[in-house]
Amino acid sequence: MSRFLASLLVAGLLLAPGASAQQPGGDPFAPLAPPVPPPPVEPAPLEQPATEKDEGLSSTVLWVTLGVGTLVLLAIGWLIRRDLRRTVRGGRRGRRGAQRSGAPTGRATGSGHAPEPARAASRSTSGRPRPKDAHRAKVKAARKQHRRTRSR
Repeated sequence: MSRFLASLLVAGLLLAPGASAQQPGGDPFAPLAPPVPPPPVEPAPLEQPATEKDEGLSSTVLWVTLGVGTLVLLAIGWLIRRDLRRTVRGGRRGRRGAQRSGAPTGRATGSGHAPEPARAASRSTSGRPRPKDAHRAKVKAARKQHRRTRSR
C-alpha cells in the first residue's frame, strides 16, 4: 500500500507543471526578466592592533614540529625496511618453521636420497610454496611412503 502511495506521489510531482513554465506572460518561450542585482554589501573593516604583529609559528614550535615529522618518517621507513627483510629472508623461523611450511630442511628422509632442492619457479613472492605446489609435494611424499611400506 505504501509503495502505491509513493508511486502516486512521484507521478503527481512529475506530471505537475514546473515553476519555470508558469511565467507571468503565460508564454513559456518568452525571455526571462533580468534578475534584480542585490545591493552592494560593504565589508566590515578588520581591526588589528598596531602593537601586535602576526609572524606565524615561533621558532621553538617550528623546530619541534620538524623534529616530530622527521621521527615519524624515519619510523615508517624503519618499519617498511624491517618488513621487507622478513619477507625476503623468510622471516625469523627456525628449523621447525621451515618444516611446517613445506620447505626442505636438508636432512635425508630415510630413503637414502637427499631431498630435492626447491625450484624457484614454484615459490611465490613471499618465499613460501604456493598451496597447489605444497599439496602436490604432500601427495608425492604420501605415495613414496606407501611404496616403502607396501614392499615390506
